[in-house]
Amino acid sequence: MNTTACPVSCAPSRVAVDAGSIRSRRSSSVERTGADHIGSKIFLRVLTVQPDIKAIFGLEKIQQGRLKYDPHFRQHALVYTKTFDFIVQNLEFATKLEEHFVSLGRRHVQYQGRGFDPSYWDTFAECMTQASAHILLLNHLSLIIRDNKKDQRR
Repeated sequence: MNTTACPVSCAPSRVAVDAGSIRSRRSSSVERTGADHIGSKIFLRVLTVQPDIKAIFGLEKIQQGRLKYDPHFRQHALVYTKTFDFIVQNLEFATKLEEHFVSLGRRHVQYQGRGFDPSYWDTFAECMTQASAHILLLNHLSLIIRDNKKDQRR
């Protein structure tokens, strides 16, 4: 794993959640933050932690602060979102997920000539876990705040 290049905000974390809690929070998160939020969050973390990955996506000339506004960045972020959504929708189907990720890995082997290093998967996994944990925490906190407001009205 690439823990040496990973800042504290993207360090690997242990998140234990069940499929039901992810699904119930996912729908409210998508409504509140927009469909590409999680993909943008993951992709931005990946490019921040390992800036050399920017070259693979043709983003090496884009300033860090401007990345999330770039059309190519947004397009790739949408791919991240779709992948994340696929995972959530298929948590109970391990074989289906395994087939999907084997296929995804095969496609990425083709990118090795463009600089893709298989160790980038570690960076992606770390940042995806961190972004997911962050979204779950925000959703949990918003539920607590909502419940507190309800209690105050009584």
